[in-house]
Amino acid sequence: MARKHGIERVGLLTLSFGVPGSGKWSHETWALREQAKQWGFVQKRWHSFCTHIVAKRYEDWVCVFELHRDRDWHLHVVVATKADIRNGTNLETLSITSCRI
Repeated sequence: MARKHGIERVGLLTLSFGVPGSGKWSHETWALREQAKQWGFVQKRWHSFCTHIVAKRYEDWVCVFELHRDRDWHLHVVVATKADIRNGTNLETLSITSCRI
């Protein structure tokens, strides 16, 4: 990825399942994380997130799925950004914390 796009444009996203603003131990987050134990659910959510967010924001990406010890899935996504991300990046424009996968 770095060879293809340049190290200055490569970043890493780590995505886990939770409901923004509800708190780590909320019922809403617990219910979503229970669904995130099902591979089919995770694949559908990733496909939607990839189609509507990742494909529009990044030029290229590679995704790796990892199973937590508690049997919840989370994702690691290496992305190629459209601009140099080393200096002067407005982190709010890159932030996707309010998006749900």
